[in-house]
Amino acid sequence: LQLTSGSPYDIILKNEFSSISAEYEMKMNPISTASGVYNWTAADKIVDYGNANGINVHGHALVWHQAVPDWLKNFKGTNEEFALEVKKYITDVVTHYAGKVKSWDVVNEAADDNGNNMRNTIFLQKMGPNYVKDCFKWAREAANAAGDTNLLLFYNDYATSSNLPKQERVYT
Repeated sequence: LQLTSGSPYDIILKNEFSSISAEYEMKMNPISTASGVYNWTAADKIVDYGNANGINVHGHALVWHQAVPDWLKNFKGTNEEFALEVKKYITDVVTHYAGKVKSWDVVNEAADDNGNNMRNTIFLQKMGPNYVKDCFKWAREAANAAGDTNLLLFYNDYATSSNLPKQERVYT
């Protein structure tokens, strides 16, 4: 509704913005309904709108501990199989949006607020401390395989400009 042609949002976006990010529609749990099963509807509408109107689309976010679908939260396989599910998801999403989404937040909020550790998420528990690196590697491999060699990949977090211990953790 907000992106309907002629709506107040549509007019403002077309006249004032060069980039858009989805609020929640491009996160893992609304897209991934089961292993290898995806609901692209809401995310595709945003991506199609941006592409049709010459507005850059920034994907937010491939991996975030607050947006894990129930099927993956309750995954009964091994940790290695869990990692393969995350890799499959990242690969499928990056491939689906190759050439349409210009940048992605690959991992969101992996540093805990005290800055001494990584946030204790399902990804850290099941994939280990290199999960952030692995997710970036998988996103880059998927983009390159899809011919999207200009895709920009980012880490996203909050309070890193004011919370110096957290800032150091992110840099590390």
